[in-house]
Amino acid sequence: MGARKSTRRAGLGQAWASDTQPEGDVIDALDRYFMLRYSGGLLYLPQDPRIAAAAAGSERDGTWFVLRADAPDAAFNHQRQALAGGYGCREDRECPACPVETIGSGTWHEAMSLRRARGIVPQQLDVPDVRVPAPIRPPRYNRILDGCWDIPKEAR
Repeated sequence: MGARKSTRRAGLGQAWASDTQPEGDVIDALDRYFMLRYSGGLLYLPQDPRIAAAAAGSERDGTWFVLRADAPDAAFNHQRQALAGGYGCREDRECPACPVETIGSGTWHEAMSLRRARGIVPQQLDVPDVRVPAPIRPPRYNRILDGCWDIPKEAR
């Protein structure tokens, strides 16, 4: 029964695609810019600069890091290790331990200025806070401790 449902769904998807003719989209997969917020000892997940530009109120608190990396997890892992003091990651321009470049850091306003100075002027993008149910959910942030990090229960 399960295989039949799955086959039927695939057929519906193929029918939709052939009837609708959706346009493809293209993104730069290398050297992407990310913004990460560090506030209250917590490092939040990387954000697309358009989403960070839409931050309001207390979402702007803390220190913001502007990084260039190929993937958001590379940016997050780099900044987490740089803050915790492990694995050789540093906040130098080009990290000697991983393929991430730190553009700079500062307040939200300073980070926005760093973006503009690099020619990154994305349109502000308001995105609802939506999480899809999944068996494994990544945490929204990590707590940075002296020399290490952890994932608080409330972050999941």
